[in-house]
Amino acid sequence: MWKSVALLGGGILAAAWVISPSHAQVLSSGDGHKVDVGLNAPISVPPGEPLSVAFFIATAANVYVQAMVDEAEKLSEEHGFDLEVFDAQFNAQIQMDQLENALQSGRFNAWYVTPIDGNLMCDIVTKDAAAADILVATSNIAICGRDELPFAEQWEPGIVTYVGAAETIDYISGWMEAIVTDRGDEDTRALLIKGFAGLTVTNAIESAAAEIGAQDNGFTVVGEAYGDFTAADAQAKIETLLLAHPDANTVISSYSDMTIGAINALEDAGRLDEVAVYDIGAGQDSVPLIADGQITASAIFAPRTHVRQSLGALIDAWSDGTMAPRVQSGLFLGEPDTPHMVTAENVSTYTPEY
Repeated sequence: MWKSVALLGGGILAAAWVISPSHAQVLSSGDGHKVDVGLNAPISVPPGEPLSVAFFIATAANVYVQAMVDEAEKLSEEHGFDLEVFDAQFNAQIQMDQLENALQSGRFNAWYVTPIDGNLMCDIVTKDAAAADILVATSNIAICGRDELPFAEQWEPGIVTYVGAAETIDYISGWMEAIVTDRGDEDTRALLIKGFAGLTVTNAIESAAAEIGAQDNGFTVVGEAYGDFTAADAQAKIETLLLAHPDANTVISSYSDMTIGAINALEDAGRLDEVAVYDIGAGQDSVPLIADGQITASAIFAPRTHVRQSLGALIDAWSDGTMAPRVQSGLFLGEPDTPHMVTAENVSTYTPEY
């Protein structure tokens, strides 16, 4: 059954919704058990208690996160656990308030967090939750200052698992190296459209671009801008960059929706056939653009795999203490340092997750 909820007063949690399964729930083991999350004291799981998960999302306004929520709802129905989703509307302070209110409410024994600001939320996600015997899985964004660390070092004591290679420096560097390789001997004068400043994936893109640009490979970022992950904003930013850098011959985008905006800008400028476009995401809206060559190549995002691995880890830890790997890639194709690139040649065999 669906219902709107507002916890502990006020509008902070008004953007939350809950689904309760209609069949037997995931229960903890009959004798209860301990879960070691790398702290001095383990998390205590009481006997025979149903699993109740709070899912903290950055925003419900893009198709990537919508796919995550849809997959979480399916798993809630399939396995039998309460699921409540909190939309932070891409506002770190709103999400922090949601976490604090959920902690005080005592209504949840597990959290799935896709943090907006992993440093701001470090203590509550890794220490305060564990002290309250709440199991936590995180994905997408690094926490506790781990933005510049490789995928293998993304786990932080206090959480059950971290899922999300595609946002780490390993994956982003591999993606950019694949672009340079694909360009071959041609000089690349790239326009780079990024997401919000300070996000894990944005930091990784900036580091990778600087490192690759320092090499003798003909690759140069001639213009760049932050974006808000929407097509309209990216179109405006790329239009401005094209005017400032008319010699640009490549556009690199960090999200599929922004790529669509970039393609619109190129089309309006009459330059769609002369500028190569690379992105990361390979969502359903990108597939036809890859097939007809408007997007030269795209590395994949896998939001549904992220959810299955993250919630699966919480289910297992709650049920009997079985622990998932501390870091999980969240990929269904490719490796953490070797992205699978979707191109016109292989797109017919590719099925996007969002």
